[in-house]
Amino acid sequence: MKFKNQLLLLMTVLLLCFTAYLFYSNNNINHNNNSYLCKTENRGAFDIGSGATKIQIAKVKICNDEQIKIEQVYFKKNVAVKYSQDLAESDQNIFSDKIIQAGVDALLELRNQGLEQLKYKCGDHCQVDVWRGITTEAFRRAQNWKEAQKNLASTTEGLLLKRLNQSEEALYGFYPITKLKDFNKYQHVIWDMGGGSTQITAFQPTFVEANFSNKGAKSIETDLGSSSFSHFLKKILFVTEKKDLSTLNPINDYNFLEKYAFKYVQNKIDLSFQSKQEKTENFSELYSNKDYIAVGGLLSISLPEVMPLIDPNFKKHEYANIQKISEVPSIKKEDLKLIYQKLKKMSDSELEEFSDKMGMNKNYSKVLSTNLLLVLNYMDSSLNINKITPISTDGTDSILLSKEIYNKNYWEQDTVLN
Repeated sequence: MKFKNQLLLLMTVLLLCFTAYLFYSNNNINHNNNSYLCKTENRGAFDIGSGATKIQIAKVKICNDEQIKIEQVYFKKNVAVKYSQDLAESDQNIFSDKIIQAGVDALLELRNQGLEQLKYKCGDHCQVDVWRGITTEAFRRAQNWKEAQKNLASTTEGLLLKRLNQSEEALYGFYPITKLKDFNKYQHVIWDMGGGSTQITAFQPTFVEANFSNKGAKSIETDLGSSSFSHFLKKILFVTEKKDLSTLNPINDYNFLEKYAFKYVQNKIDLSFQSKQEKTENFSELYSNKDYIAVGGLLSISLPEVMPLIDPNFKKHEYANIQKISEVPSIKKEDLKLIYQKLKKMSDSELEEFSDKMGMNKNYSKVLSTNLLLVLNYMDSSLNINKITPISTDGTDSILLSKEIYNKNYWEQDTVLN
């Protein structure tokens, strides 16, 4: 009887061990299957904006052909290529040969620097698996955009460049932010400002974060950016005082321009919203009393770089280095007004010296004051923005995260109406 009980106990233990083995084996199989469904590749992206050209080369992890994440950034940089300013100086909205060559040179330089960093950080065997790029506002206006874009694409083997309409540009601005863990479509508005345009996007309940789509996203779209706003102020100065200046600094000498600037910005917002299907009574629901996330070079790089004037510990936050919006400190309108009051008194040389001291790109120093004025006019408008949360992201992040990156038809399709 004792032997029989021992045998039963042994059989029970063996059965439990076998069950545990099956359980853990099944878990390991599932884990391996999930790992098998994931792959990594190196992607290269160019964002050719109206005032700056950006590059990013990164390792990207793709799971189930749907979940895409930037794993490691090997190289990210921007340089000034002022396409919008070049058009402003043209009588016929034609890119000059000089600016096209400057664009080609910039892409070649950025690509070569990026590939050097890729080899340094990843190894000699590493290469970029796919190159894609976008062009924006200045290319929507230029009559010879096709010629320019063809020359730019020829700099890098396999590079496909897509000209974005303004709604697509809004998508490329807000899409990465919607991937952050605490993004809330009911509370967040994403503000993207560049050299030649601005997109401010709010979200309706129908918006689906997982989709690379504008469906359910509503954007205020204007042709106001760093370069176009500065050009407007110079035109006002020429009309009112017959002064044809290459720079407005110190802008404190022309304080009367501020009232023109505010009206101009508010009119642009009103015209954009009125052109949408939504009626004005929905304005408050969509855009007021929301948390504004600021993206694009002007808002998410330049503003954090001047903030140490108020808070010495303030720093720029790169998109690839954060998981949540709440990790990033906000910038208050009152602080920007204090900074503007200091910068508006500076001449070109003083602004260049200031930019150098703050570690900023000196190519943008001459528009620091007018950029701040533009930002403050948006904040003081009917949008009533009291603070912004700047996250350094641009079109290159959206390209890297794109599910359409291998869809050649998508990149070759042009939807700009002109």
